[in-house]
Amino acid sequence: AAVVEALKAKLLPASQSVSARRSGNSEAYNQYLLGRQFLARGNADDSRHAAEVFRQAIALDPQYAAAWAGLADALYWVGDQERTLAATLADRNEARAAIDKAVALQPGLAYGYLIRAMLRMDESDVAGAGEDLRHAMALEPENAEVLMHYGGVALTPVGKLPEAIEVLRRATRADPLNARVWGFLGTSLQFSGDLDGAIAAYNRSLEISPAQTYAPVGLSTTLLLAGRPAEALAASQRSTAEVFRLFGSALANFDLGHQRDAQQQLESLIAKYAETAAFQIAEVYAWRGDRDQAMHWLERARVQKDGGFPYVKMDPLLRKLHGDPRYQAMLAASGFE
Repeated sequence: AAVVEALKAKLLPASQSVSARRSGNSEAYNQYLLGRQFLARGNADDSRHAAEVFRQAIALDPQYAAAWAGLADALYWVGDQERTLAATLADRNEARAAIDKAVALQPGLAYGYLIRAMLRMDESDVAGAGEDLRHAMALEPENAEVLMHYGGVALTPVGKLPEAIEVLRRATRADPLNARVWGFLGTSLQFSGDLDGAIAAYNRSLEISPAQTYAPVGLSTTLLLAGRPAEALAASQRSTAEVFRLFGSALANFDLGHQRDAQQQLESLIAKYAETAAFQIAEVYAWRGDRDQAMHWLERARVQKDGGFPYVKMDPLLRKLHGDPRYQAMLAASGFE
């Protein structure tokens, strides 16, 4: 009896999480699980496949809150890699409608608050995002995905790095084969200055899921910060997204002394992705020490609601801006002071 009670205490949060995300339609639930598998791979093509599968789940069960949240989740990541601002905004608008539907259908579903928090962070609604994530933590405090978002979205951008790292390590223990959790941990470790730990976390993420968009660029920037630009260049080229391959090349080639290549790659990044990668363009200029151009592109990133902008306060690639009063004013105006 004692063993049974101990197992209940251990397994109940996970069981509640599973039951909360089930549908009465078994095929809808299967489609939901398939969508989650696509999302876990961490790249744009699989995020698009996930959105299609979640739509199929919704068609089978229009009242399926978890599938609506999954659709919003997928659309968020699809929108983060569009080529035009109009396409990104269309994805985000559809995602907001989907997450509002999810929360309305099932107010006790933690997943809904996780995704609404990400969308709120893009609006620089730091307080609202934090409130959503604390609500999700109250609902499912041992769920790896809840822990991942709480550590990576609520704590890391505002500089609560020791707490973020502790929460994200809990997430890796709860779901050690979740590549995205390891990627979020890598970012928090990088921001804290633990470059060796960050490199190990990113490498673990890529061992689990090699074809990713974000983990390779996180690994690349960490290697750059560690003074290893040749390795940084190689790591950046593992990204499934051209935008991040160009970004990584522009950074690493600058440190390698390949000024012509670095400039060509930056110009290509601007020509192709000015509407959707303003934050990365700002990072390149900041790394070079060009404060005026960096601030110009940061302002564009803020206006365009760039997915990288929530990290404006903690990003080590922006450290050359820290003494600039324009940068401090931007942090204050955006709620990140």
